[in-house]
Amino acid sequence: MSLDADVYDDDPDGFGPPTLEWSQLSGPGGAVFLDGTDVEDPNVEFTAVGDYVFRLMATDEVLQVGMDTVLISVDEAMLVGDIDDDGDVDVDDILIMAQRWLGPGNNTADLDGDDTIAFGDFNMLASNWGKRASPVKINEFMANQGSSFDTMVDGELESPDWIEIHNLDPSNPADLTGWYLTDDKDNLTKWEFPTGVTILADGYLVVFASNKAQLYCPGNYPFLDDDGYYHTNFQLDRDGEYL
Repeated sequence: MSLDADVYDDDPDGFGPPTLEWSQLSGPGGAVFLDGTDVEDPNVEFTAVGDYVFRLMATDEVLQVGMDTVLISVDEAMLVGDIDDDGDVDVDDILIMAQRWLGPGNNTADLDGDDTIAFGDFNMLASNWGKRASPVKINEFMANQGSSFDTMVDGELESPDWIEIHNLDPSNPADLTGWYLTDDKDNLTKWEFPTGVTILADGYLVVFASNKAQLYCPGNYPFLDDDGYYHTNFQLDRDGEYL
């Protein structure tokens, strides 16, 4: 996940940008700042599901300080120990950790977030040895009708909301039979993928979120458009919602 901050400097003398520092104030587990804690929009990985609070502090050359906090709710945590981000914890991850042993933290091998690579990180990796995470992830989405991604729907060109799904497995296709998409955390089975839908190894699948409910298209549900794309029975809220 990328933390997206906006920092403004009212410095009239032009001595340069302020010094930035992200810090974790609370959370159910550690958070790893992959790009360091001193960048405006760092990428962060989370070790546990739950609510995290982060603080961003900005200091200019005359020691004026500004700060703000942000609350982030994590529904799916990373697989702790999967240092190379290939979906499993194996010997490749051990080798990376060995190369970084006793080195500085703020990288994917600093699993406990204490700014060094040592036995605490090794123990966390060992606890997940051999485990595999799902290789299927939501890669990107567009919650703005009228986007540049067009498709033919009943002979008409439309630009609905869309969701792009990525199969991270470089060797095996992913069968989505029995999987669901939803925009409602209280209804996790809102739209079911049709039986037999698969994503090629390291492949992508786009599903349009155009509110094609079964009530309005009973003869073509789940709705399949003229270009071969499936459409969900919900739309995305451009102001933000669960997905």
